[in-house]
Amino acid sequence: MATAPEAVRPGPPTVAQAPAAEIMIAAPPEPPVSTAPPAPLRPPEAVASDGAVTQAVALKKRPPAYPAELARQEIPGRVVLVFVVGQSGRPENVRIEYASHPLFAKAVLAVVPEWRFEPARDAGGRAVRTQMRMPLTFLLD
Repeated sequence: MATAPEAVRPGPPTVAQAPAAEIMIAAPPEPPVSTAPPAPLRPPEAVASDGAVTQAVALKKRPPAYPAELARQEIPGRVVLVFVVGQSGRPENVRIEYASHPLFAKAVLAVVPEWRFEPARDAGGRAVRTQMRMPLTFLLD
């Protein structure tokens, strides 16, 4: 079943209000970014790793925020994400296969831990781990 890549559009930024003394944020390391040309866009793929007969289905998948700096510069982007949907439905072993800009990769990696899936199932109905490959496209209106 072919589906188009997901589009992410910029929206109004949200700002949490808290006293400065209570905020402690450590900057994460920059994700590795491939410099190889991107592979052609393909729909999300599920590759069963434990004998699955059904695919994992997204239940909760908040889109990543469009990086403000890139939106101001009107730069569109693309990220290809690879991860495993575990038996619990949580993403595991998340990695960026391709990103057109490190800020797009960072935005995607910030939301993936929140995503939840109905895991793939084997013939007996038991949840099994499944590898997913998901292209995301950042577009401007």
